[in-house]
Amino acid sequence: MKTVSIRPATVQDSAQISALISGVARYFTVHPQGLGAEAFLVSMSADAIAGYIQDPGFHYIVAWADDGSMAGAAALRSDNHLFHLFVAPAWQRQGVATQLWQAVWDHARAQGREHKAFTVNATPYAVPFYERVGFAVSGPRVETRGIAFIPMTRLGQRGVAACGNAASCDTSVCPLCGGPNGCEPARLGRQDVPCWCTTASFSPELLARVPADLKGRACICAKCAAAQPQTVKTPV
Repeated sequence: MKTVSIRPATVQDSAQISALISGVARYFTVHPQGLGAEAFLVSMSADAIAGYIQDPGFHYIVAWADDGSMAGAAALRSDNHLFHLFVAPAWQRQGVATQLWQAVWDHARAQGREHKAFTVNATPYAVPFYERVGFAVSGPRVETRGIAFIPMTRLGQRGVAACGNAASCDTSVCPLCGGPNGCEPARLGRQDVPCWCTTASFSPELLARVPADLKGRACICAKCAAAQPQTVKTPV
């Protein structure tokens, strides 16, 4: 993971943020050239970004690389909606998205918002990332205004007990055997720490055994993961 410098965005960053988003637009537009998404892309213009930055209902941050280039940007809206999270192509798959999410999460915790459910309209390309940081798909794929997204939700620290069984919804408990899963992110309440489960493999048969209301909420433990053939490198 390459470390970047993260700070609150300023109006002076608006043009660079807009350019960054334009550079990754192909990941969320239905048409590769953005046909049909023109009105939506206006909402990503420099003027629009400046408005978000100045709006007290948003918390907007940017990530900078050592060479002075903008590596990424993220925004939280209305306390609990991840409105933006974009990473420049040259910085993708280098941990920048994780650092931006952690910064947003740290801000939410500092504001006492960690018990709220978080939502995001994820690009299909980004769904695996959001699953790794605790989000779960909460609705079908949507195509509108020339863009495509998949609604996802990350339950708050108290929200994981919403299924009615606090023990089975505990993020530190294996959803299959009920024993401890050894998940460090769950134990520490943060996503930027290493964990055995991020490199482990899980067979489709094993994942299919996880109750639907627990998927995306807690990791399977190492003992259960070792009980069947392992072919899928994705935590629950």
